[in-house]
Amino acid sequence: MPIASFRWLLCYGVLRKLNGAGLDTTLLTPPTLLAPVLVNALAGLDYGQREHLYCLFLLPFVLLRYGRFQCREQGLAQWKAGALEGCVGFLMGLMLCFKPHFLLPPFLLELYWLARYRKPALLFCRETLTALLPMVLYGLHFLFLPAAVREIYFHYMAPLIVRGYAAFNIVRDTVVNLIWRFALGAYFLALPCLLLLPRRLGLRAPLAILLSACLANIELQQKFWNYHALPLYLFECFIFVAVLAVWLAKLPKVKPRLKALALLLAVLLFQSLNHFFTASVEAHWLRPWETVLAKTARPGDRALLLDTSDTPWFKTALKFSLAPGSRYLWLFACPMLEYQIRTARSESEKTRAQAQLAELFSNTRADMIRMKPRFILVRRREAFGMGDVDFLEYLKNHGLAGELAACRVLQDSGDFILLEREASR
Repeated sequence: MPIASFRWLLCYGVLRKLNGAGLDTTLLTPPTLLAPVLVNALAGLDYGQREHLYCLFLLPFVLLRYGRFQCREQGLAQWKAGALEGCVGFLMGLMLCFKPHFLLPPFLLELYWLARYRKPALLFCRETLTALLPMVLYGLHFLFLPAAVREIYFHYMAPLIVRGYAAFNIVRDTVVNLIWRFALGAYFLALPCLLLLPRRLGLRAPLAILLSACLANIELQQKFWNYHALPLYLFECFIFVAVLAVWLAKLPKVKPRLKALALLLAVLLFQSLNHFFTASVEAHWLRPWETVLAKTARPGDRALLLDTSDTPWFKTALKFSLAPGSRYLWLFACPMLEYQIRTARSESEKTRAQAQLAELFSNTRADMIRMKPRFILVRRREAFGMGDVDFLEYLKNHGLAGELAACRVLQDSGDFILLEREASR
């Protein structure tokens, strides 16, 4: 909530600056204020993902850059840059450090404006220069990290994700799959809606570029995770709210305040319906082990999650103040290494992945002996990214049979088994 409120203040500041420069922001205000609210609703259970944060700070940056070029187009004087531009640019640069994909929409937009206005000097404004600062600092910070951290990052984590991330929900030709029918349908509805926006705004081409770049990012990542579509949802919602504002503005007999109220109520209705849906999903999300932990767990007890996903365990860990029972918060690397083994292009690549997998379980076993976690939650079926493997048997076959045998079963819920180490009783 504080981050969303800060984003609202940035957007307000940008609109006020554009208005002070002489630009008409009447039709920009409703979508700027209300589109992020709709995106919050569409985020559903993915609230707070990197794409969500990216949306919050991409919008003020786009508006600010739009204002720069529109002032040039309309012959208005360029305003004097201040702290607002620096803040908007710095936060945008920070978002660009999250994922390389995030650079695509603003980069294409800058190319468009450069080709249309042919004013290279406008590429070097305070907001663009400060956007570079976090990326430069991010690159430089590696020089000051401990050598062991750099070793893990560059020689283990980065190669692991680059080679093995496809183990999770890989979807070829993503955008034509039915799982994206809502986002894709809204995309093809939003494109013709651009023609309903007044040409004088100069937003048709920029919004079309942003829509298409955000859709391309979904395809590039080849997943069916809802939060990948949040930037696309942002500009779809921006267009729909803008078109609705244009339509309401043409109703002569209705007072402006009533028009604004009607627009706000429509957004709040959508937000409320989505809130009830999210609350219903959360209420029915099965976490059967919580009934047992409520009676037995103590704050600070160590717990080990032997699963390839952190969902929905970590809400439980936070709820009962449980401490990690291993250096690995969960076995996220397991399916990625198995994927590398299956798809290895050489024997040496396969051998390297097998050695890393063996090290993963050797370290996990050593942590169980050293850290002595009281509780162990074991995935039995449908481990994320592991196909039809019986994950409990898989764990036993990879060196954890002895440690698991030394535990008693507190609860067997079918998909999960909650264990307690006998020595910790």
